[in-house]
Amino acid sequence: MHESVFQVEETAKGAYMAQAFGHALFADAESLVELRDTVRCHFDNEVGPQAVKLHHLPA
Repeated sequence: MHESVFQVEETAKGAYMAQAFGHALFADAESLVELRDTVRCHFDNEVGPQAVKLHHLPA
């Protein structure tokens, strides 16, 4: 897998939620940096994507 793309939305409480395009992967976190790290934890380093892209959609 070369890359995984996630749609990121800010919740009403100011946290962030990410959903992967084409995969049943979801993650949430208090900050974008924490969200990035949380998303990467879904993948094993040997079989995971080379790039993870977070597309933030402003509220």
